[in-house]
Amino acid sequence: MHGRSTTFDNFSDFFHWYNTEHHHSGLGYLTPQQVHEGRAEQTLAARQGVLLRAYEQHPERFPNGPPRVASPPTEVWINPPHRERDDLNPPASGVVVKSITRGNIEPVAEQRSTNS
Repeated sequence: MHGRSTTFDNFSDFFHWYNTEHHHSGLGYLTPQQVHEGRAEQTLAARQGVLLRAYEQHPERFPNGPPRVASPPTEVWINPPHRERDDLNPPASGVVVKSITRGNIEPVAEQRSTNS
């Protein structure tokens, strides 16, 4: 019998696997659960130890020197929060940046000079 219960069970199994067993490249090959529970640093340190032992035993397998674990990004978003507009944090002096405001492109440097 196919129905809502069977579909929910299938998705429930998938979500469990995806969050607790699948190592995501975008998370430094950690699971979302490891990151969420604050175990990323501990897991990466243990992984680095294994890599260093492998390097010590067989350095010939590592032509680029000692291996390093992948670092997870500092932020991961599905829908990132709205940030301040870039033109509110002006670039270094002499740099001209253009900003899109309501469909019009205006040089930020000119905006600043007329508003100052």
